[in-house]
Amino acid sequence: MFWRKANAAPRESETLRRAREQFGTGDAQSALGTLQQALTEQPEDRAAYAFAAELLAAMGAEEEAALFQAATQSEPLQALFDLGMHFAEADQPLAEPFLQRAFELSGHPIAALALAETKRGNFQIEAAAEVLRRADPLPYWGQVELARTELMLGQPDRARQLPREAAQVPVAEREHYATSTQRLSDMLARFEAATRPGLARPLAEWTIREWHFVQYGAAILDYMDERVGAGALEVAGGRYVYQSGGTDEVALILHKLRQFLQDVGQVPPVVWAVPERDSEVLGRALASLLGVPLVTGERPQGAALIVAADSKFLLQSERDVEELGTVRPGQVVFAYTVNWVDAGNVTPDVAGLLSQMYVFPWAGGQMRLNMDDPEKPQVEQTEPDLRPAEAIAQEVLAATPGADPGFEETLAFYRPLRGELSLNRTGTTRWPFLRESPVPGTSFGAPGLLDGLEEAET
Repeated sequence: MFWRKANAAPRESETLRRAREQFGTGDAQSALGTLQQALTEQPEDRAAYAFAAELLAAMGAEEEAALFQAATQSEPLQALFDLGMHFAEADQPLAEPFLQRAFELSGHPIAALALAETKRGNFQIEAAAEVLRRADPLPYWGQVELARTELMLGQPDRARQLPREAAQVPVAEREHYATSTQRLSDMLARFEAATRPGLARPLAEWTIREWHFVQYGAAILDYMDERVGAGALEVAGGRYVYQSGGTDEVALILHKLRQFLQDVGQVPPVVWAVPERDSEVLGRALASLLGVPLVTGERPQGAALIVAADSKFLLQSERDVEELGTVRPGQVVFAYTVNWVDAGNVTPDVAGLLSQMYVFPWAGGQMRLNMDDPEKPQVEQTEPDLRPAEAIAQEVLAATPGADPGFEETLAFYRPLRGELSLNRTGTTRWPFLRESPVPGTSFGAPGLLDGLEEAET
């Protein structure tokens, strides 16, 4: 329970009345969207809770309906916190208004930490830091999160001071939060390395490349900047939203990976690909490109290049998390693409690119313009290439890689920092990938209250 009582419930809003009317006419999906707006405007509205329980039950969302029904009976602050935490775990936008109001009414550090995490996930790093600064009191673990948040603002002082202040914290408490403290320590070391005079562009000009290195010790081979077009960085901060291309573009990423591994002194003796078709294509091509064997069966425990088409394919079990969560000697984890809006339990050492969606040229589903009739051009989707993975890999190898004259500058960034790259730090943690970043980005498909819920039959 929180400390202070919430205010009396507000009067029913015009937005909620509109949602009721939409539901009354049988338009449940529109009512759902309007209800989300009503709850965002007045997150304490118990009438909205009751209507949400009714609407969601009618749409078959029994879990959420029960949650809102319980909220109508809970102490107001507890209801705000319970709803906020539920939607935070579901990565839903309603989390922020519920948690924001819970924090405003209580100042409680748990509400502060949950709200700050939500704000960081929405790229509101300064706002997240301000929430944590206002929490009273802020315990040791909150201080660790505040230091990490300020570090993402380019403010390292609190992170530098925290080890000295930690000496006053009970040993048991320090040990309980040792993982968070180590993550902060690793980030600070990489920040200090990247900001050494002459090593990187000014902090104000950092893109996703620099911050991804600081957050994870990981490398990105391709990112979207002014070389792609004017204002390209403004779209997703160097990330891609949707990306697809031909075999020449795939070949370019793989050639970049070979050059990068040679440059940082980590060319593994074998290649192993995740048992998934796109990953197998890439693994076969990389084995030939690097001149090393492709091994199959169980994932090697020793030195190897671990290849995944998408980082989501790396972790299929708790064993995968355990084995890939710590850097092994000579082991390099490579994912061609990382979805930057989804959290993951392990950040690959090297990413080809960060894209919310990526379609390989052989996978089918790429968009192309059919100009058979110039007066009536049609947009079509490509069909999947059903040839064996080996045949497609050979086609990738035969392709002429596209040009990227700026890649030498990318190598020049990582070269003096090779000792801080995760692939060169045996025994250290590959930290989970988080959506949070100092580099804001625009994504598509922002989820609604119940993303993907089919409209109930009426």
